[in-house]
Amino acid sequence: MDREKHFTVMLKKIFKKIGLSFEGLESNTQMWEHYCPMENDIIGTEKGQPCNWCDATEISNKNKER
Repeated sequence: MDREKHFTVMLKKIFKKIGLSFEGLESNTQMWEHYCPMENDIIGTEKGQPCNWCDATEISNKNKER
């Protein structure tokens, strides 16, 4: 079993033990990354969504890289 699969299995067990559902949390969501000045770190954000902290968008981030 690969590490990602093992991690998912362990998370499901933990969620079940504390009475939460893991269903719906699994996805193939694509992310974009940027340096967030509010968090002072590189943040992964869902594609098509702005950063929750600094409101940067994938498009504005690409413009800054140029």
